[in-house]
Amino acid sequence: MWSELSNRQKVGIFSILGLVLLAGGYWLGIAQRPAQEPKIEKIESPAGVPEPTQTEKKLIVIHVSGAVMEPGVYEMPEGSRVMEAIQLAGGRAPDADIDSVNLARILKDGDQVEVKHQKERQQVDDRIFPISINEASQPELEQLPGIGPVIARRIIRYRDEHGNFVSEEDLMKVEGISEHIVQEIRQLIRFN
Repeated sequence: MWSELSNRQKVGIFSILGLVLLAGGYWLGIAQRPAQEPKIEKIESPAGVPEPTQTEKKLIVIHVSGAVMEPGVYEMPEGSRVMEAIQLAGGRAPDADIDSVNLARILKDGDQVEVKHQKERQQVDDRIFPISINEASQPELEQLPGIGPVIARRIIRYRDEHGNFVSEEDLMKVEGISEHIVQEIRQLIRFN
């Protein structure tokens, strides 16, 4: 039978067989290969522009002063606490009154952390003054004349929502604090 076919028919049969073998080879070689993960290429940022990462935090600038080993202005990650700022400033000085600051307070951009020297505190009727209106806890605020638990909570809530107090006028924006109360506590508070 093969001998009866013309050369042209034989070439056609070989061509068809070749195509079948090629298709089979393709199917065995490529189609049966396990699927690969798509390749993700990293696009480089322009020179000098740092790439943000998921864990990278915004930097804030704070001022650490008073009874620390290296007072100065420092950059810290947003969400840092007062105790970390004191460590960054070389730690506390030997005569530091570490109770003069709230070590757990979360810092905001532009904050000042002032660690008092022990000799700077005044004692009045078993209470220690002056206290920082921007760092004092509720019990510390309640030591001030005319400031009870309700107003102390309002002071803390106001500074959390609006930032640090910078003047007596700011303090009078808190509901329940009158000019009379400010006059009474003026010598017992500080704004830094």
